Amino acid sequence: QGIEKSKIYFDNESAIFLAGQERALNALVEDVQQLLVLSQALHQSVRLQIIGNNDGRGSKIYNQGLVQQRAQMLFDWLHRHGIEKDKLMIIPPPVIRFGENKANPSQRKVNFQVIFEEAPR
Repeated sequence: QGIEKSKIYFDNESAIFLAGQERALNALVEDVQQLLVLSQALHQSVRLQIIGNNDGRGSKIYNQGLVQQRAQMLFDWLHRHGIEKDKLMIIPPPVIRFGENKANPSQRKVNFQVIFEEAPR
């Protein structure tokens, strides 16, 4: 549940982590590593869905690319920090926000969802 509450934020119109995210990133990778160890002990397969988001400004096509880039940035970061690629998956947000006039910096983020499946024995 802690992983699903984690949020990693990004600079405006960018797939670059917002300054000061180091603590949140390190806590996230530690939580994911602990979850993977626990899932093995319970004979459960687990995957982390990475869902990019945007602040709503710009076109739908632009924002589709931006949410993908943000999710990919975090996917790559987690992999570089020891999380196997087959434990990660990028999925699009349910709705791509676009055409809004007012920026909402709290939406320049990536969210997570943990998916459990029974592992083959």
